[in-house]
Amino acid sequence: MFFIFLRKKSGTALAKRKLEILSTKLKSTLVDQDTVRLTASDERVYDFEDGLEYYSALNSDCEVIITEDSGGFHFSKIPVMNCERFMHERLF
Repeated sequence: MFFIFLRKKSGTALAKRKLEILSTKLKSTLVDQDTVRLTASDERVYDFEDGLEYYSALNSDCEVIITEDSGGFHFSKIPVMNCERFMHERLF
């Protein structure tokens, strides 16, 4: 989803370069069977994809979840920020 946004703003080549630079600053996570199991068994999770993102971040010891749709993370123990807030608070 992030690539789609960048591509619309900057074009494909520049979007790829921006993601390459950003990947040196951010941690990516994986979704595995444990992540799916935890998400499926948590009654607080209303949006399954948000749950996958949350448990993936939790299992990877992430410091923050970056999303433009924070409503699905009402139960999060990890801070949840939109892109703009993250850029201001964490990168600069």
